[in-house]
Formats: sequence, C-alpha cells, structure tokens
Amino acid sequence: MVAPVYLKIIKGCARCEAVGEAVGEAVGDDFEIMTDGNQSFSISEAIRRARMLEDYDIAWSEEPLPADDVLQHFRLANGTSVPIAIGENIYSLIQFKDYLVAGACSIIQVDVVRIGGISPWLKVAHLAGAFNVTVCPHFLMELHLPLVCTIANAKWLDYIPQLNLITEASIDIENGIARPSHSPDLGIKWDWDAISSNVENGSSYNITEA
Repeated sequence: MVAPVYLKIIKGCARCEAVGEAVGEAVGDDFEIMTDGNQSFSISEAIRRARMLEDYDIAWSEEPLPADDVLQHFRLANGTSVPIAIGENIYSLIQFKDYLVAGACSIIQVDVVRIGGISPWLKVAHLAGAFNVTVCPHFLMELHLPLVCTIANAKWLDYIPQLNLITEASIDIENGIARPSHSPDLGIKWDWDAISSNVENGSSYNITEA
C-alpha cells in the first residue's frame, strides 16, 4: 500500500523545489506526493513548477490555475508529465464535461456537496470513467466513501476527519484502506447531543424521521 503526502506549494519556485526534494527523500517510495496550488499561478508559473516537479514523480498538481480556465489547463496538461487535478471548485456537469473533452485534466476531484448531491456526483464520476480519468473526491470523506465504492475509477479518498466532533464514530480505516459501513444509508452515525451542544446562540434545528 502506497500512502499519500499532501503539500501546499504557494510560495516561490526555489522553495517549492526544496520542499519537494526534502519530502521525497524523507518519505521514499512508500508515499505518493500530491501538490496543491490553490488556483494561485499564472500559466507560465504553473508550467515552470510542474516541469520542476517532474523529477520527484509527483502524483498530481491540484488546482494550479483558476478553476474556470479550461484552455490554460489544457496548455498545462500538455506541457508536463505531472497529472493535473481539478474539481473542488467546479459546480456543474457541463464544466467537468468541458475539461474532459479538452483533455485538460487527469484527476477529477468532484465534491458531492458543491456539485449538488449524489445524483450529479455519480454523473460526473461515470463521465470521467468514460474518458478513463480517475476520480479522487474532495473533502467530506464520510459522504464520499460509499460513493467511491460504486465506481471503478476511484483511487484516493481525502482524509479530513472534520465530522468526528459531531458523530459517534469515524469511518473504519485499516492499513490506509477505508471500509464502508454495512448500513443501507450513508453510514454516518450523528451524535445529536454533540450537535445540540454546538448550536450557536440564536440558531436552531429540527430533525424529523423520514
């Protein structure tokens, strides 16, 4: 099992290269290294950094450019061997279609909340599969775990245990492998006492059984 290491690479190119080299030496071949640019680069800077990172066998470069710029992502994807990841800030099936038809990405990070729910998420995932593109969803691992188990083109799941404070148990992870619940629903066991204790003054909620 090869584990992932996630790096932000906002600062200067020289620092970026130094960090990439240091992390690569520290973790060795047992880890995949992913980088995230948070939409902060120009096309020239993105190409420069991607080519520099090729020597470190980076698993992907995430959001190096503004998320709505398909053309420049196409230029970048064709200017480097580093896979380009997009999706956390894309909100429609049509936008994902434009990226896939253009060949402007290699990793789709579709977010079930931002895309509008489970049905559109599955449409994006299956569309990506038709283009032989991998799906690695963004954020909310509890919601995405059962979804990635329904498709053949998923590889990684974001580990961000943000819901631990308001759930009775986290998802089951063994040796880096996340295992879905056997429950017929999403498998999230909400801790209603914890939720109630974290309600802000002036706010309220009401839960009713379906």
